[in-house]
Amino acid sequence: MTRAATLYSVSLLAACVSILVGPTDEFLFGPGLGGLGLGNDCWAYLRGARGCGLQTVVNSFVKAQPELMGPDCCRAFLDADDKCWPKVFPLNPFFPPTLKSYCEKLDQEAKVKMAQEEKDKRDQEERDREEQEIRNQEEIDRVAQEEQDKRDQEEKDRQEQDKNDDDKDDDDNDKD
Repeated sequence: MTRAATLYSVSLLAACVSILVGPTDEFLFGPGLGGLGLGNDCWAYLRGARGCGLQTVVNSFVKAQPELMGPDCCRAFLDADDKCWPKVFPLNPFFPPTLKSYCEKLDQEAKVKMAQEEKDKRDQEERDREEQEIRNQEEIDRVAQEEQDKRDQEEKDRQEQDKNDDDKDDDDNDKD
């Protein structure tokens, strides 16, 4: 291993260990705390994201596994200016584009999933509306049938009453 490669490896290892063991992200990157100011504005994007602390980003970087960053962290990463990340990761210029590619894919998948969920929700609402319309029509038909049955019964009762009245009149006429 060349002297430069050894120096790079030792420096990276020392930086990572000191970050993981020692100071917090607020110390290294936070304003007003005497921090080193490394990519201060860039880290502000990540600091507000749920589950997106310095350790998450460092683990993702050190292990070269962008998938260690969750969707909220990726969204924050994508919201930041592209000029930020080379300042934060100066030792590996390939990591920010790799992470960006991963996060864009994750973001696209989330958008597709959200769009599908919205479509499913609209479809379900439409089915619910149609079912409600059917129930409403069935109720209207039931009430109309009950009213028709009532009118039919009243007509039948009236005819029966008329018949009884006619029979009574006939009986009265026969008696006279």
